Amino acid sequence: MKNENSYILQLEAKDIIKGGEDGFLIKKGKKYKATLDYSLESLKLEELFPKKNMFYIKNEKQYTDTIISVKFNYSVKEGNKTIITTKSLRESFYENGFKIQFEDKKKTEEYIRYKRSSGSSREGNCMFIKKYLYKKMMVWAYMDLMKYSEKCNLDLASMEAYISLTTSSIIDTIQIKPENILLIDDFLSPFKDTVMATRIEKINGIDRLVTKREEDVEITNNIWDGQSLICSSLMGKAPDDKTIWVKGKYHDKSMLLLRQRFFKSACFSTNIAKFFSNNNITKLSQLNGKYIATDISQIKLITTKSSIKYLKFNNNIMDYLSRLESIFGIVKYDKPTHYFKGKYVQSHYQLLNTLQLDYKECERLLQPSLDYTKVLKQDIRVLNVKL
Repeated sequence: MKNENSYILQLEAKDIIKGGEDGFLIKKGKKYKATLDYSLESLKLEELFPKKNMFYIKNEKQYTDTIISVKFNYSVKEGNKTIITTKSLRESFYENGFKIQFEDKKKTEEYIRYKRSSGSSREGNCMFIKKYLYKKMMVWAYMDLMKYSEKCNLDLASMEAYISLTTSSIIDTIQIKPENILLIDDFLSPFKDTVMATRIEKINGIDRLVTKREEDVEITNNIWDGQSLICSSLMGKAPDDKTIWVKGKYHDKSMLLLRQRFFKSACFSTNIAKFFSNNNITKLSQLNGKYIATDISQIKLITTKSSIKYLKFNNNIMDYLSRLESIFGIVKYDKPTHYFKGKYVQSHYQLLNTLQLDYKECERLLQPSLDYTKVLKQDIRVLNVKL
């Protein structure tokens, strides 16, 4: 498999169901309109089934038939009469799956419901996988969490989102061993603010969301939410002392956005080993956290519960670390902005709202933009200036 996205079939449920029990026929030359991102998911597919030719190259493009994206945009009609609604189609496909006949391969494959990536969820699409692949892939995806589902109130919506983290598109991988991880507590910062509070109230015996008036409430902010510290040695960055590490691809980056099973975190580069040395931290027993490391030198990633989604379903970090693989996917890293040679960023209303500006302060903030807009209208030469 090449390190690139793979084209997959994208089909309408209403078309598939017309194939009946024999399966919907995929003719030669059928366009593959969706993609399965290069991801931890695709890497695992190839790893678990090395002899099955999960991916193939055709006309210099990579394809796979292991997964199909199904859309539920249309109902089944006869004339102007709806025979099967989109809701019924979805329920039937989720429960029973479907069959596909591949004309060029002269074989029929059975597909069953698999996962919904964040992008697919927004569009109402769903991924289906070949039936014989399902069990191994889902055992890997759940990390044995399903055995805890009978003992707790399982948040199915969250679980669906978290098992799909491995489908996120990645640009590369990085190795972080389970013994490299130190889990510390999240830090909650409470503060009071005046807000338009929305609460649940009963109106005519029915629970309704109601926003009535400004209230003084206490808000709690998790200041390290989804953040971690990663040792610069993992990124190939040389420390300040005389020890020299080989420069890696990311030695000049300050942040890597990483994915793993039930793990999602923005990891900021720092020199953990030097921090330990400067503060005379030489033993694991001096650390206020949880780990499976046997030596202080092994600690290279410091994270919190907010980054490890597994802990929302099973609070035992040792269970997670014992099942964790060492290959993490890199989704992205920090880059210069596209504006004024990386010196400025494009702001948005969420950031501006945190400043709580009054009218005059807002006017002052916007003045450079207003002046620039005015010049654009008056002098066409501005359009030729390279920013």
